[in-house]
Amino acid sequence: DEKLRSKTAALSVVGIGLTDLGVDLDQDSSDNPDAIEDKEKEVKEWLEDAREELIAMNDEKYPLGKLQHLKAAHKAIVDTLSHFHPSSSADEIMPMLIYTLITSRPEGINVISNLYFIQRFRNESKIDGEAAYCLTNLEAAITFLETVDLSSLRADEALSGPAKPNSRPSTPRSEKPDQMILGVT
Repeated sequence: DEKLRSKTAALSVVGIGLTDLGVDLDQDSSDNPDAIEDKEKEVKEWLEDAREELIAMNDEKYPLGKLQHLKAAHKAIVDTLSHFHPSSSADEIMPMLIYTLITSRPEGINVISNLYFIQRFRNESKIDGEAAYCLTNLEAAITFLETVDLSSLRADEALSGPAKPNSRPSTPRSEKPDQMILGVT
């Protein structure tokens, strides 16, 4: 959980947004940076219920309670998507979940522990289609956040700063062939 909190906080600091995650909520404002920023602020406000539900998972002492909060977080994400982009599909749910995790207060989130708790203690036969879908999305979002590289999210931006030196020292080339290789003694 601590590593994930650190990663999401870092992504939040550098300003990873919905467009970086492949979510385009308003095609009309895609070329206006101020409009995009305003839309993201509005979406972030709408996702507050989802963030609260993810944090509320911590308070539950049994897997069903944690799962109910996860399902409620998913519902809040779907409601946000349907408000801002009525023609959205299930493909936007996971990026929105990732964005929700990035914009959450790092100190309040223990999603990995909560996911493992549900997986270990919830009877598999009791995890129906919707719950299984929510768990799969959470697991995929966590995996994405654990493995994402900022340069892959912002591949279109030019690298700045001094050139990175080669970390391998170069081996000097000898002018004469090695006598041992040639078999000469």
